[in-house]
Amino acid sequence: MSERTEFLERFKDAGFSDFEIHEAADGQLMFHLGSGDEMKLFEELQAEVAKVREEVGLKLANGEATEEEAKKFGQETTNSPLYLQDDSKEGRFWLMMCLRARKYDLERALIIYFNYLKFRVDFGIGDVNDPDEEETKAVLNEDVMRCAGNTDKSGRYIWGFDGGNFFPKNYTPRIVTRALHHLIDHLMRKHPDASIKGIITIGNLRGYGLANFDPDTEKMFIESITNNIPLRQGGFFLINAPFIIKMIMPIAKLFMKKKMRNRLNLVHKRDLLRDIDENHLDVEYGGTFVRDKLYIIYPDHSPIPEI
Repeated sequence: MSERTEFLERFKDAGFSDFEIHEAADGQLMFHLGSGDEMKLFEELQAEVAKVREEVGLKLANGEATEEEAKKFGQETTNSPLYLQDDSKEGRFWLMMCLRARKYDLERALIIYFNYLKFRVDFGIGDVNDPDEEETKAVLNEDVMRCAGNTDKSGRYIWGFDGGNFFPKNYTPRIVTRALHHLIDHLMRKHPDASIKGIITIGNLRGYGLANFDPDTEKMFIESITNNIPLRQGGFFLINAPFIIKMIMPIAKLFMKKKMRNRLNLVHKRDLLRDIDENHLDVEYGGTFVRDKLYIIYPDHSPIPEI
């Protein structure tokens, strides 16, 4: 199998066709954060959460719950010490993040909220006896992915990824996804508007090859960001792409949704300055922004904002 063919096969296996891309206007707020209008919707969402719990609780008791409902609401999940309580400070915070990330659509916010609660249990988020702590720290300390608070001109936060320096064979997809969550968690705590403003991704592909691309890891990333973690992905800029990526990209885009095709672009460093001010663009990408690297500290003891 040629390198070109293998790249395309891995690309299809990774599930890029399912990646949800959000409109550029996501950088603009619909409500003033914490305003009366926003809190009214939040209270409505809280009521919907309570209603769903009551309804599914009855179905579980009567043996009428679907397999998906049993997984999300069964005792094995909800009795876990890692399962956030709705009325806890952290539970309220993440419920609001879900509301904002789904642009105040209560039905969609409910789905992502319950998905997120199960995600935390499945990935051991918040475990005081974290058996995966050292491996998660190791991924973060490589500093190949980051989100340090700098934004583009629309207010979306910049996610940087050095693809050529990341070797997925060194870590399981689960560990990499835990590191992904840590970075998003840190971003949300520092910048609670990130859930609605969203992110854009700058992928530095210098030196990128087959050794840097694992479909299982990419698939878990995509599933997490699309369905389980309240974050809006606004688009991708890929820089320093090697010849093989330039060659397969037109074909790979055929497997993507239209929005993804339109928002995934191979660009030069200088092109980034059209969308990002120089003082918000990382030094590596041609700007003057210098990161504080607080985002790699694990576990994160930053305070949870009050909702």
